[in-house]
Amino acid sequence: MRITAGQLKGRLFDDPPSARAHPMSDRIKNALFNSLGDIKGLHFLDGFGGTGALSFEAISRGASHVTVCELDNGVAKSLQGNIAKLGLESRIQLIEKSVYSYINQQPKPFDVIIADPPYMEFSKQKFERLTKVLKPDGLLVLSYPSAADIPWIAGLELVKQTQYGNAALAFYRHVS
Repeated sequence: MRITAGQLKGRLFDDPPSARAHPMSDRIKNALFNSLGDIKGLHFLDGFGGTGALSFEAISRGASHVTVCELDNGVAKSLQGNIAKLGLESRIQLIEKSVYSYINQQPKPFDVIIADPPYMEFSKQKFERLTKVLKPDGLLVLSYPSAADIPWIAGLELVKQTQYGNAALAFYRHVS
């Protein structure tokens, strides 16, 4: 796998040894970050770390810090290895638990939350819980199966939705 743009463009990292991680295609990943625009200095939460591709891309494109959650032990071990391989230990914090357990610890709010869960775990009710750690006017980006209805999430305004084959992205702004 590789980072597609920014300061670390072209840097390679390893796939985790688990089929549980479903990496987002480069096309969708680029569309996501192009839609976000300038992310310099922003704090991200990558709720479902998997390969780490979204976390690495965010840092490469200027995010100041990423907190990434990964529940699967084998995937988390691979992710930690890639963080070290890319020299990003000071800019990416790996949380080895589910994003929902992590947000119960009431961390400081984030500017951007990216939720790209395994599709078999797609749950609108769970995603609504993420709003409690999203800054006012912050963005939540949800990757979901395009065959599913676009979820309405309380406290968020849908600002953009795009489809790419069997995947879709929804961009929500936290309204205060």
